This record gives sequence, C-alpha cells and structure tokens, in this order.
Amino acid sequence: MSVRAALALAAITTMVGFACGRPNPTDAALGQVMQEARDDLEKSPDPRDIRILNLTRGAQAAMTGKSMEPDNNRLDAYIEDPNEPPPESQKFELEAIALAQEGELALLSGDDEGGLAKLEASMKLHPTLDALRVLGPELSKRAAVELLQSYCEGTFRVQRQDAARLAVLDLCRAQSDTEALHEALPWASDETLIWYEVQLVEPVP
Repeated sequence: MSVRAALALAAITTMVGFACGRPNPTDAALGQVMQEARDDLEKSPDPRDIRILNLTRGAQAAMTGKSMEPDNNRLDAYIEDPNEPPPESQKFELEAIALAQEGELALLSGDDEGGLAKLEASMKLHPTLDALRVLGPELSKRAAVELLQSYCEGTFRVQRQDAARLAVLDLCRAQSDTEALHEALPWASDETLIWYEVQLVEPVP
C-alpha cells in the first residue's frame, strides 16, 4: 500500500468510525503510517500528502487525546481488529473542542481577548488537542492568524509550535488567500517559509 493510500485510508477510517460511534484506530497503527509519511515527505514534499497527513494527525489527536508516536505495527492491525475500546479521555476531548469553538466564535465577533482565552483554556484542558486542526476549514483566516500571532508573542501556550504555524499556512493557502498567507509567513519556521514561498510562485495543480 502506498503512503498516500495508507494515509487516506487512515483518515477516512478514523473520521467515519468516530462519526458512527465506533472505536478509534490504535495509536500504534496510525503512528507507523505517520512515520512512513514523514519519511516520504522529507524526500519529496507533496502538498497532497501533507494535507492528508495533517487531516490524519488532527483527527487522531482529537479522538484519542494522544500524540502519535512511531511504532513497528502496521495500519493493517486496526483493519484486522477494530475492537479497541474508545479512550476514557473522550469527555475531555469534547469539552476542549467545545471551548475551542466558543473561542472561534468570540474571535469572529471581535472579542479577541475572550476568544484567545477560550482557546488557551481548551489547550490546558486537553494539552494534546490541536484546536487549529480540529476546527479545520471552519476556523477563519483572521482567527487563525491572530491565534498564531498571540502564540508568537508568548501570550498563548500551544504544545506544538510547528503544528500551529502549518495550520495557519494550510488554511490560508487552501482558501487561495495570498495576502493572509504572507501575513502568516513571518512567524513560520525557515523550512516552512521557504516551502510555501515556492508554492506561491509555482502552485501545484
């Protein structure tokens, strides 16, 4: 199975299973897929793989409350035995997601201080939850950029700096908003900055 196919399958089974109330994939199975994807992306960055990778990472973090670590197991482990019980942390996930959504609404209504406070509370309640990725396309460009800026100013504590940066960059580029993308670029890591600048000049079909 190709890396892209494995990622797509992981993302689909994760989201569909959660929506239907079925058990979640194991960290070990998806962790192996994630490691393979990272290795593949290092050799040849492909925006399609990156977007699927982000989707899978966000879904896994939101639904299990755990960060993914590499493991020797295969994705097939979940397909063969999808009976692992859901994690006990699910109630914290739902509360954290609700807080993140409240924060988004507050930002959209102009309450920047209250919105960022809600998002920070979401992270404190569920440290491995990446609010930016959980909200996905529903997160506004303005809210995403302001959330990222507050992090870079040290007022918002997010566990993974690169994840926050990539989320904003992905969001801006997905909506073809080059102005917002350039607004977000100053806070990006050097590698991310270079990669996205290249994509702006030579967009992938």
